[in-house]
Amino acid sequence: MRRALNALKKRNQYPESEFWETEAGRAWLHRLVLATVYEFGIKSHHGAEKLSAFFKQTRIYQHIGLSESSIQRILKQAEEELINYQQVHEGQLDSEKSQEIVASGDETFFNDEPILVLISSRSGYLIVFEPSQDMRSDS
Repeated sequence: MRRALNALKKRNQYPESEFWETEAGRAWLHRLVLATVYEFGIKSHHGAEKLSAFFKQTRIYQHIGLSESSIQRILKQAEEELINYQQVHEGQLDSEKSQEIVASGDETFFNDEPILVLISSRSGYLIVFEPSQDMRSDS
C-alpha cells in the first residue's frame, strides 16, 4: 500500500497531474497519445524519439509511460489499421454499381496560376485535374 501511495505522490508532483488520475483525464490522455502519433508520427513522419521527447516536455510522461519502443509499436499498429481501413473502403467502392463521385471543390492560386482542388467526400481522395488546350464544355 505504501509503495502505491509513494508512486501516486511521485506522479502527482505538478498542478495538472491530479486530473490525469481521473477517468476523464485518462480518456483525454489516450486521445492525446493517439492524435499525436497520427498527426506527428504518421502524417508528418516524426520518429518515436521526437514523440517521446514531446510527451516528456508536456509532463504527462509519468502518467502514460511511453518509451520509444512502445511508440514504435503504436505507430506500426496504426499504419496497419489505416491500410486495412483503406482496403475495406476501396473494396466497398469497387463493389458498388454506381461509381458516382461526390466532390467538394475550391480553387487556389499557385504562382498566379489557378488550381482546381477537388476532394471526393466518399473516399477522401484528392482528385487531380489536368488542364488541356480545349477547356470548353459541351453542356
